[in-house]
Amino acid sequence: MGAVRVIVGRLCAIVCFLGTVSYMVGFSTPWWLEGDDLNAKAGLWQNCVGGHCVSTVKIDIGDWLIACQALSITALLTSLMSLGVVLVMLRASRPSAVSAARKGLIATTLITGLAASITLAVYYLRRELTYPADLYKISSSFCLALVGGALFLVISLVTTIDVITARLCHSSQDQS
Repeated sequence: MGAVRVIVGRLCAIVCFLGTVSYMVGFSTPWWLEGDDLNAKAGLWQNCVGGHCVSTVKIDIGDWLIACQALSITALLTSLMSLGVVLVMLRASRPSAVSAARKGLIATTLITGLAASITLAVYYLRRELTYPADLYKISSSFCLALVGGALFLVISLVTTIDVITARLCHSSQDQS
């Protein structure tokens, strides 16, 4: 059973790294939406038309975008925390430290996944207030952020299952 937990831990580390990179690239680039006319692009932080970009902080788009920015910063910070927690989990030698790190990994990845999911859902549903749906389509950065958020939800689920099975195996060994 110990070998399986090591493999699960290493897979979580790899997926956590990929999720962080994916979300970080999606978070920072202005290709959440692309328009057909004038090479238009829109993202959380910049809107670009014909190669000229303007910060979304300087224009009044709406409170929904500020909420998306705040939640996406939360998701980015907790994704970086998840990387630290997964490294602690891999390096810990005491079972109690590994167990605590696994619980920390569940918390940080769940917060990351939920914050990213809420950000993406609000952006997707509210974008039509500013960007006409017939002119602007979802683009690559939005999809990268979506993949990153989904990977964190998967890590949270896998780690939760791993903790539960370890607890069940431990309690069945105590009874025999």
